[in-house]
Amino acid sequence: MQNATIKIDLSKHELPRLADFAEFTLFLEAGNGWEIGGTIEALKENYSTALESIADEGPVPAALKKFIDFQGSWTGTATELLEELEGRADDRMKKSKDWPSSPAKLSNTIARNIDVLQNLGINVARGRDAAGNRNIIIETEALQNENDKIPF
Repeated sequence: MQNATIKIDLSKHELPRLADFAEFTLFLEAGNGWEIGGTIEALKENYSTALESIADEGPVPAALKKFIDFQGSWTGTATELLEELEGRADDRMKKSKDWPSSPAKLSNTIARNIDVLQNLGINVARGRDAAGNRNIIIETEALQNENDKIPF
């Protein structure tokens, strides 16, 4: 039995966080005569679908999306952001068990959902103003194509 060497140009493929697994699947696909990159594309699609599902179910990502689509960009403290969101959110959102009851919980919710927000085209950064107060900076991003929205 002869050992065949399979060569794949890995630079042609955007590898996900589990790069070793992705490389393995590329070689597996090549060795079996399958479409190379199909597994990675399926993973991206599944990841995007999962992020969209989280956004649909979670009140904070939905409220932030509505807010930033109207506002365009926003900078301020977590306290100010919570006030803005509460002023615009419907009762169903605010009564959800997942609605943050404090600015600290809002900040934590945003941090936990950063991939979800990026998938929605929302960039979130943290900074400080001239007085040294912590700020949250939120902006929409122009998506060039469907793959740009997946923080894979």
